[in-house]
Amino acid sequence: MMDLEFIADENGQDIRLLTSEIVLLQEKIQQLKGRIETIQQNCRHIFLETPVMRTCQKCGFSESTYY
Repeated sequence: MMDLEFIADENGQDIRLLTSEIVLLQEKIQQLKGRIETIQQNCRHIFLETPVMRTCQKCGFSESTYY
């Protein structure tokens, strides 16, 4: 038998709480993605290159070098 942390009550309150938590987490993800983008735009990159791509060792920015 599988243990469930949340089981919806009769009026779906648990579902609404989980849905609102998902929305908040998605907003947080977007905020963090924005912070990563800002860091990568302002980084003085130090690239580690392979024949097909290069990745900054400091900020993780990657780009393809295979055309």
